[in-house]
Amino acid sequence: MTSASLKNIVFIAILLFAAACGGRGPSLASLGPDVLYADGIAAYEAGDYDRAIRLLQYFVQEHVADERAPQVRMILGQAHAAEEEYITAAAQYQRFLTDYPANERAVDARYGVCLAYVNLSPDPDLDQEYTHAAIAHCSAIVQYYPDSEQAALAQAHLDDLRMKLARKGYQTGEFYLSRKAYDAAVIYFTDVANNFADTTLAPAALKKLVETYTLIGYVEEAAEAKARLLEQYPESAEAQALRG
Repeated sequence: MTSASLKNIVFIAILLFAAACGGRGPSLASLGPDVLYADGIAAYEAGDYDRAIRLLQYFVQEHVADERAPQVRMILGQAHAAEEEYITAAAQYQRFLTDYPANERAVDARYGVCLAYVNLSPDPDLDQEYTHAAIAHCSAIVQYYPDSEQAALAQAHLDDLRMKLARKGYQTGEFYLSRKAYDAAVIYFTDVANNFADTTLAPAALKKLVETYTLIGYVEEAAEAKARLLEQYPESAEAQALRG
């Protein structure tokens, strides 16, 4: 290759690099708040969440006193949630609550946190840290905003989350029972019966307690569990099975 050809290749490479850099558009620092806001909202509404996040995050960093900042913070939470970045979404909503505690959209932000952790809540056989966090945040909405639309939505999530925890406890009890670890099985079935008494798994847990106590010869405890099942859940399939 001649030196002239090499120079041409280098020159073309420089042109291509310059063109690529030029295609990125102006830096965010060169954009005023109105442009950042308008372009960020437009990107969000178009479903371009990555671009919306980049523009709006810069907006709230550089123009925190702008009257549009609370709205932008909420939209950032929604954009991250749309990208399934739920931990970051929850952080954005929490930041909203910290910065604007008296804002009229505080309940929306609280529900955003609740919903983010609901989406993070895993299957019952996995660790339930996020499920417990979701219950805490959703319960706060029901407690502090009982008459709101968000409270009704949060309560529906709470019912599902508590059922998930009950199912995990019940399955764990069955695991120990199948391995003849009866003391551990009793602990988990008792927890379901006591702490999730409003779920459909409570009578099933009581029936398992009857079976477990019977296996280990605890006649009095088995009788107490049976009596409780028949008294508290007389119409359940489990109660009918024991009567038969």
